[in-house]
Amino acid sequence: MSANLKATRAILVELGASKYQPSVRELLKKLIYIIPNRNSNVQLNTILLIEEIATNCDEDVEAIHLQELATKGLFELLDAHRRETRRACTRTFGVIARKIRPFAIILELVDNFKQDKRKIRICTAVALGAIARECGAFIVIPYLLNESKICEGEQVATIVQHSVLKAIRYIFEAVGAVGKDFVYPLVPLLGRALTEMEIQHRRMAVEACRAIVLAVAGNDGFDDLVVHFLNLIHPNIVELLSRNEVKISEERLKMVTAVVGFYEAARLVVGSGKLLQYLIQGLFHPAKKVRDIYRRTYNMIYIASPEALVPYYPRVEDDKEHTYVRHELEVLL
Repeated sequence: MSANLKATRAILVELGASKYQPSVRELLKKLIYIIPNRNSNVQLNTILLIEEIATNCDEDVEAIHLQELATKGLFELLDAHRRETRRACTRTFGVIARKIRPFAIILELVDNFKQDKRKIRICTAVALGAIARECGAFIVIPYLLNESKICEGEQVATIVQHSVLKAIRYIFEAVGAVGKDFVYPLVPLLGRALTEMEIQHRRMAVEACRAIVLAVAGNDGFDDLVVHFLNLIHPNIVELLSRNEVKISEERLKMVTAVVGFYEAARLVVGSGKLLQYLIQGLFHPAKKVRDIYRRTYNMIYIASPEALVPYYPRVEDDKEHTYVRHELEVLL
């Protein structure tokens, strides 16, 4: 079957939709029943064939069929085991959303945030990232802000807000620097999430902030945004020590990993010197466990750009035997 699908795609590319028999519309209807096949090669070739139809033959098929294929067929394959299949499925999902009106698909996807199954929510976030990459982040972000707001007070509010944060992360990982114009509307939402009591909620917010900072790295005018995020995220660096536990929980380890990852991203925007100002007091903390966490974070920054830290080290006065002051570092042009 995999070879037949591959050959069908080659024939369709060669002949075009006008000469292909039976019609592309009939072919698309039959593909709906092939998608549930568990064979990885069949899945991949089915997705590639659907992508070819959506890209070059969209005038010969109805939009409702493409929408049904995306939300009911391709949606399940966003979490496929094979990486190549996941990438092809994500790309095809975005192409279908661009060819038809994406708003109907987005509304249907956003409703999945209330599902209990974690797999469905993750696939939804990935699909929204694919739509944002193909159609623009400005189409998806308003729906996320609205969904996060209207769910407050409901029983599923926590699940929905977690899903929104994960979707924001995937969107900025997908669109990159293109989404820089849509960062500031998300700041109030992320600010509330970073000050939540629940550690999992804060961790997801930190991961979303990291994706945003990596997306805007290399663009001017975002230093104040990163410093604002740092002021909210920095206290979480000692989350590992918050309770007297015999064994550190997995969620706390994930939190510290997320915070350190944000520091690595923030270094690209504000520079190593600004981060040193956050870390230098912790390096001399009386508690060894606290010093250890700050030291590990400092080592990461030092390895990345040691020369950038030199002008920011504390000033040490000269003594009788040694000269510590470097006047060339105090020259202002």
